[in-house]
This record gives sequence, structure tokens and C-alpha cells, in this order.
Amino acid sequence: MKYYITTPIYYVNDKPHIGTAYTTIAADVLARWNRLLGKKVIFLTGTDEHGQKVEQSAKKVNQTPKEYCDKVAEEFKNTWRKLKINYDRFIRTTDKDHEEVSIEITKKVFNNDDIYLDKYAGWYSVHDETFFKEEELIEGKAPSGHDVKWVEEEAYFFRLSKYQNKLLELYESNKEFISPSYRREEFINRVKEGLHDLCISRTTFDWGIPFPCDPTNKHIIYVWFDALTNYLSGIDYLNNKDKFNLYWPADLQIIGKDIGWFHVVIWPAMLMSAEIEMPKKIYIHGFLTKDGQKMSKSKGNFVNPLDILDYGVDIVRYYLLKQIPFGQDGDFSTSDFYNRLNVDLANDLGNLISRTTSMVKKYSEFKLNRYYQEQFEKDLNKCDTKIKKLTEDLIESSKIFEKFNMEIQKLNFHIALSILWEYISKINKYVNETEPWNLKKNNQEKEIEIVLQTLVESIRIVNNYISPILIEGSEKINKIFNFQINNKFKFNIEHNGIEINESDLLYKKFDMVEFNKKEKLKKEEFESKQNPFEKLDLRIAHIESVHNHPDADKLYLLQLDVGTLGKRQICAGIKEFLKPEELEGQNIIIVSNLKPKKLRGELSHGMMLVCEKSKKNYTQLGLLTANGEPGTLIQLENEKIDAKNISKNHKQEIEYKDFTKVELLGKDGHVIEKNSNKKLITITENKITIIGLSDGIIC
Repeated sequence: MKYYITTPIYYVNDKPHIGTAYTTIAADVLARWNRLLGKKVIFLTGTDEHGQKVEQSAKKVNQTPKEYCDKVAEEFKNTWRKLKINYDRFIRTTDKDHEEVSIEITKKVFNNDDIYLDKYAGWYSVHDETFFKEEELIEGKAPSGHDVKWVEEEAYFFRLSKYQNKLLELYESNKEFISPSYRREEFINRVKEGLHDLCISRTTFDWGIPFPCDPTNKHIIYVWFDALTNYLSGIDYLNNKDKFNLYWPADLQIIGKDIGWFHVVIWPAMLMSAEIEMPKKIYIHGFLTKDGQKMSKSKGNFVNPLDILDYGVDIVRYYLLKQIPFGQDGDFSTSDFYNRLNVDLANDLGNLISRTTSMVKKYSEFKLNRYYQEQFEKDLNKCDTKIKKLTEDLIESSKIFEKFNMEIQKLNFHIALSILWEYISKINKYVNETEPWNLKKNNQEKEIEIVLQTLVESIRIVNNYISPILIEGSEKINKIFNFQINNKFKFNIEHNGIEINESDLLYKKFDMVEFNKKEKLKKEEFESKQNPFEKLDLRIAHIESVHNHPDADKLYLLQLDVGTLGKRQICAGIKEFLKPEELEGQNIIIVSNLKPKKLRGELSHGMMLVCEKSKKNYTQLGLLTANGEPGTLIQLENEKIDAKNISKNHKQEIEYKDFTKVELLGKDGHVIEKNSNKKLITITENKITIIGLSDGIIC
């Protein structure tokens, strides 16, 4: 039997991170497991290296695009080596054989009359390497929050619309094609809304594969149309038909949900046009957050997988698969990460190995006698009733292969590992209940022999199960017990004697107390370097009405509409400067994430920003206003804010003291953040206007 599994090829404008490691570790475990079962496996991963963004990034560091790609590709390879990723091929879209395959597939689609020349006019995101229609933009930006630019150019188009019904038929005939099942409806509904033909060539940059059948030689293949064909070139589509026919169709293609559309809509449509069989299953997994927050370098919570290898690669691999149901969004919790190390690996598995080796050393001088299952069963029947019953129960508990294999193949890693750890727990319980130390005291030598043989055989079985996941731990267990990893999962003692080797702890425990101290210092250090402005959540708020505070002469009560953040009331100490009629109907700027507080009995949820200029005898006040919908985010110019976050509070609540650390100034009619010397603008790039003043302090 064969098994062909792929990850996405990772874009070289990004470096390896915990998200890409998550995908690749899952694929590696499946590849190792299926190899262990005796299947002929090919595991493909690699890098996506063409496109305008790569060309621009290379130029910034004075490198050619190829030099830039070579460096980043090596970073990915190095990271996968350290994470014990055992791929069969690391494919790069700059590989000659891949470029040939990409050209051949494009020719096939062209010859099938599914490509035509036309003019493209629309929005394009260089960061996402994706075209967007007007209705797909959010607040003038790509759904990812990145800038778009208007592009008009001659381009070749793929007749994606032609394949709408065929795609729906595919989803219906192969219910597993889009997995897990709860992802299917999303794509089915989108396809039912109608498909638009896809622009698949570019002429405004050079870094890409030349578009075949183009008489002008000006066009290159659109990066996604190029990249998707790696799954064919990775198994020698052009150069080795026997190999390709053996391994295609792919058994499993694992991707993140951000690239689902390309893989479950565009990719199968390309294959249909090229008359190539569909992959069997495309599995879409979710995103990871860090301690409950979206990961970003600006927040200082970005997880580099190499930074958490101090306690070995096994805990990284184990935690990602045990903690997070694969397919769903999940959270990388640092405390849970180290707790899994201490409890599951060091306590449950590590202590089992330590206790067993210690008992074999103490009661059998590091050796187990030659033993076979038939003799074992005879001797077991001669043991006292308690030992016989406990041993038989444990042997029965070892029969987990069918359930474990089913859950692994379904990518329910967390369930499979729970099944295995339940068995490990029963082995530990067996030690406690058989009490070998008392057997020794009572000179029950036959019972000691049975218990030790049972423990070592049980560990052998466990080691086969963990070998695709806990690479370092499995290798250590092999050395301790002189095991060989194989696909024998049945309890069946068969050896010519085993000599046990002494070893250090299988897994070293993590000091959580020391960790918490370091995390606190790390957080304080990061916050000291962070621009305090980054903590502010500034929004446009529309003043619906103004009333006098019932118990404070200098305060107004402003009733506000803050869009998706809802209706709010804030107290504002501006009564002596501005009349209600000057305020009502205005769009003002507020700090929306200031912790709510009662001022003289009235709740104030946020703070209004004004410009203040004081002289010896008087103070002037200017009102900050902006055009835009209530709830619109305010940002620093050139700052990137994820447009998906505009519908909710995307920053934590702050105290007033946090606001006082920010220096905002009115300067020549603009609002400036002093630390960066950048202007404040709305996310839609509208100016913040100061009514009545041009300069002053924003407070």
C-alpha cells in the first residue's frame, strides 16, 4: 500500500513559526505512523518562492530573489531538522523540475480552452498575492488587513466559473474531500454564490515562471497557479510516470484555513481542466493563538518553535497534537505546555521507565531471562490469584491498536494520545497494585518474573505507539531496553533475554516557579520597550446627545454611538469650554478601552480626546473630529491593523495611568504621536481634524 501526504509549501516572505510547525509536525507523525504500518510513504513539504512580494523583499536587502529564497529555504530546512521532521522531499518552486511541471499543467489547461486573454482591472494585495473584488474589501483593505492597490493590466484568465457545478458534484460525491466535515458547508455555500474567472498571469514584475503560449513573452504565471502544481512535481509528474501513477492521487493534503479557498476550489478546478484525478482528502486546520491572544511580533507573543526546544523536541510535538483538537482553532498556553511536560511526559511515561529499570536492576541484576509467550502463559497460571488477575487485565488493556489507528488516520491526535495515555496509566497502576517490593520480601520469585516481563513487554508496545511522535524519548527507550521499533502491537513476549541499560531521566521536569518569575520579568521588559500608544484602542464615536451631569458642575454626560462597540456614556470635563449644540452630531475620538469608572455616580465608559493650549490667564480647547463610521479604528500612519478586528475591542482594557504614558500633540492641525513622530489617521486613512486650534497637547 502507498500513502502520499503533503503540507502547504510555505511562503518565503515568512519565517518558520509555531503555526507552520503545527501543520508540518502533524504531517510528519502521519507519515511516520503509516511507514511503521508498512506502507510506501512520500511526505512532501517545501517553500513557495515566486511573486512580487519576494522580489520586493529581496531588493530591500540587496539580494537577488534566488539568493533571498535560498537563505529562507535553508531556515525552514534547519527548523524541520531540529523538530525531527522526516520529509521525503523538500520541494522549492524554483526547482527546475517544478517549473517544467507548472508550465506543462498551464499548457494543458490552455489547450483545453480554459485560458483566455483579457484585461484585468481590480484590487490586488501584494502581501497576500491575491486579487480582490470591491465587495471583498473591509474598510478599504484586504480581509487580512493588508493594503491593496488598484491594478489594470492585460492578463490571462482561467475559466474557473466553468467548474462551479463540477466542484459541487465533487463535494457531494466525496464527502471527505473537504475535511473536517464542519468546514464543508462554508465552501459549498461560497461556490453556490457563483465563481468568477481567475486572473492567472502578471506583467508588472519578473520573478516568476514564464507563461507558456504567450507570444509577447511578457507574462509570468500567477504565484498560486504555479505553487499548487508542486503537489504533482513533488512526485515526478513529468519524469517518472510509474512513480507518479503509484502515488497519485494524494491520500491527504493538510492546510491552514487561510488558504482553504485555493486548495478546495481553485486546485481541484485546475486538476479537472488538466484531466488529473482529485486528491482523496484536503484537511483544513485552524489557527493558533498565544495565551488567548492573536500572535504578533508587535505584541511580543510570537512563538518561534526553536525557542521552546530547551526541554527537547518531544514536548513540542506532543503538546501541539495532544492539547489542541486538530482542525479547530487552538491556544498555545505556555503554562499548559510545561504542565504537559511535567505531568504526561516526566511523571506518567518517564516515571514508568525509571521505576521499571530500577526494579529490573534491583530484583534481576539488569537482566530479564529468555522468555516466550507459551512459557509466560504457563507460568502465569501458576501465579497467585491476585497477580494472575492483574496481569490478565493489563494484557487485555493493551488491545488498543484498532482504536488508536482509527483516530490517528482521522487526525484525531488528541483522542489517540488519550487512548495511549490511559494504557500508560494502567501500566503504572499495575506496578502499584502488584507491589513487586512485597513480592521480593515474600520470596515470590515466579511472580516477580511475571511482573517484570509484563512491564517490559508493555513498555515495548507503548514505545511502538509513541515512536512517530516522541522521537527522542522513543530512541532513549530503545537504548535502555535494547528494543527495535516495529509494527508489532500485540502483547507477545518473545526474546532471548533482555539486558537493561542504566539511563538518565527520560524527561527532565520543568521548574514552574522559576518559569513564572522569568515570565513576569520578560513581560515587564517587553512593556518597557513597547510604545505605550500600542495599548490604546482609539475609535470614532458619534455624539447623539449632551446632558449636564446631575452632581458635577464641570461635567457633561455624552451619549455616544461607537458602532460595533455599541452605545456608551462618557463623562467629559469640557462644560466651561464647549456648549451642547457645538458637540451634538460631532464625530469625536475616544479611548474606547479605558476601564469603565463611575464619576460622581455616573458611569463613564471611555475618554474623549481634546486638544488643550494653556497660557498664563486662560486655557483654549480644540475638539478632535474625523470623518468615518462610528467605531472606526484610529491608527498611526503606515501602521497595519487587521481589518477583521474592527468589529470588536482588539486591545485589553487599560487604566488611566497607561494613557498618561502616551504623548499626543496637536501640530499644524494634525494629531502627532510624539514617540514615533507619526500622524494619527483613521483606518480608512482620513485625517484627524482639530476644531478651534492647530497646536497643543492632546489629553
